[in-house]
Amino acid sequence: MFNWLSAPGFVAMLIFWLLTCYVLTRGKPNRLSWVLAGWQASVAAFFLNQVMQSNAATLQEWYAWAYWLQWSIIIAPQGWYWVTVLLQSEPTPATRRYLHRIAYPLGALFAIATVALLIAAYATDWIWIWSRPITIPPERVTTLRFDRLPGPWFPALVALSLVSVVASLVNVWRARQSAAGTDRRRLFDGLLVGALLIVVGVAAAYLGNASSSLFWLRPLSQTITIVAALVIALNVDTYSLLLQGRVIRTDLLYFLTAMGLICLLYGLVAVLAEAGTGSRLVPFLVLLLLLAVLSHAGVDVMRRLLDRVFYERDVQRLRSELAAAAESAPLFPNLATVLGQARSGIDEAATEHLVRLTEEALRRLNTPAALAQCELIRRLPRTLAATRRNGPPVTPLEQAQALREVLVAAIERLQLPSAPSGKPGALGYTILREEYLVGLPNKEIRLRHGLSEGTFNRYRRSAVAILAQELSTQEERLNPLQNGSAPLASDPT
Repeated sequence: MFNWLSAPGFVAMLIFWLLTCYVLTRGKPNRLSWVLAGWQASVAAFFLNQVMQSNAATLQEWYAWAYWLQWSIIIAPQGWYWVTVLLQSEPTPATRRYLHRIAYPLGALFAIATVALLIAAYATDWIWIWSRPITIPPERVTTLRFDRLPGPWFPALVALSLVSVVASLVNVWRARQSAAGTDRRRLFDGLLVGALLIVVGVAAAYLGNASSSLFWLRPLSQTITIVAALVIALNVDTYSLLLQGRVIRTDLLYFLTAMGLICLLYGLVAVLAEAGTGSRLVPFLVLLLLLAVLSHAGVDVMRRLLDRVFYERDVQRLRSELAAAAESAPLFPNLATVLGQARSGIDEAATEHLVRLTEEALRRLNTPAALAQCELIRRLPRTLAATRRNGPPVTPLEQAQALREVLVAAIERLQLPSAPSGKPGALGYTILREEYLVGLPNKEIRLRHGLSEGTFNRYRRSAVAILAQELSTQEERLNPLQNGSAPLASDPT
């Protein structure tokens, strides 16, 4: 059966895992986001360690979770220290001196000590005595049925953790003092409260683990850490917005609420499906919820990966811009900013799409049947109609011939009369003419002009982009609604 005294730790584990996925899937990756996500994942693992120890029914089950997740107890305080170091974002001389003279050297010492403790934890009994686990009598069972005694190096672990969280508190205080603006100071005030709670929670956790008479401190420390997690989440987890000077909390609350409902649904299904299985329900439920959060939070990441497999680059860009606009909408108080960015991104995607269609038509330039199937024909109806005095082309072959004439004329307009053919200004025209009009192989063109493959491809892409822009401008110029020949539909005249 589930040990309800471990419920605060279960909630804390789930919250920190949610925050880890939030950081990894929202915003642009940077040093702070990776370190922040790593710290939150280590804290989630720490609480998972506590929860699974409390719900272990056998010594083997307890040992598996307690032993293999003990790294989180050592690493989590150091992760928080590096988060607070990276929050020193104000590029002032005093901040730089503090980072290079104190914060970074101290962090290096912490890292060396952490590695030494990890080796000791898994190679020896110096941190905890794993070789002689303790089975607690039933009449004394509270949160744990099994436990281990602290080893001779356990005080060193306690000292390192407390020193690092106190140093983290100093880092947050310094960041708060150098923060410019009321909003940033208010955010660091919240971080300061969270850092103080972490100090109290870590101290209570280690006291509860060091003495069996202080076992009641374990659930108390978990509760304190949950509060600290919520305080920090409303501040640090808007890290990209924090560093840009915008105070946005709605997106995080939306994410936590949506994922909380998903976890509730999955949890109910797990309980109903595993009813009567006893202790096996807890690890199954934990793993199910962790997987549910990761899979739902990573939907957009997976979409981008699959887009690369199934779609052309212009389609990828359009889908990415639309998804980015939808995600950014709650982050800006002025929706016009998001709409402007979305329009700009969509325009760039449309331009990229036209470039792809132009390149496709150029490859089919000397094959009328294939050229007649090009989508570019539908994009240039007025331009193609203008090539025939006796009326617009009607049959597919007539449309292909008209498109060929338009493309050839556009390529010839790229020629710079005063520039020699080998000069950079004329290379784009020369490459398009020799590849698509003359039909020379790419290798022969590169050898003729002494171009590397990368340089050749760069000039060709640039020339095709200019050609696509020329075609688009020509088509727009022939639009009577844009050149003043006819009024707009919304024009009252």
